[in-house]
Amino acid sequence: MQEQAISDGLRQVAVVGSDSVALLLATASILGECAARHGWSERLRVSAVGRGSAAGRARAADLALLARAGVKPGSDSCPEIVAKQGIISAADTLVGWSSPDADYLLELDESVGKPVLCLQELLGAEGSCDGELPLEELVENMRELMPVLLRQIIAGSSELDDDICFTSDF
Repeated sequence: MQEQAISDGLRQVAVVGSDSVALLLATASILGECAARHGWSERLRVSAVGRGSAAGRARAADLALLARAGVKPGSDSCPEIVAKQGIISAADTLVGWSSPDADYLLELDESVGKPVLCLQELLGAEGSCDGELPLEELVENMRELMPVLLRQIIAGSSELDDDICFTSDF
């Protein structure tokens, strides 16, 4: 399936989290910016999908923080994952913000056979993407480290680091 998506020219990535709407919007936007800088904007589509408190509309104050940090999300809200299982089904790669988010993705029938990355484990390996950091600092750190995630997505599941990627076989 992944080879098909690449040969068709479009690879779909779903970023899923349960921390905050603004964090998910920033992650999807920064990954999209990174893809554009590296010539992948026409071949990579990133969607943000929330769980629990990370679904719905972002707070105006958080959107203002993102704007000050130069992040321009394509939306001011994230759909709830339960209502948007089609996004998960259509995705070639799934990215959970945290370990619990990645574990949740592994439980979904729609995840079978797809690589599931854990963003916080990947980026947190540098010690700079702790979800407890202020949003502006977190955004800056994500910008610096997002090329690592992009390389992992582009490489496909056969070359992903076992410490940050799991494939659902259930």
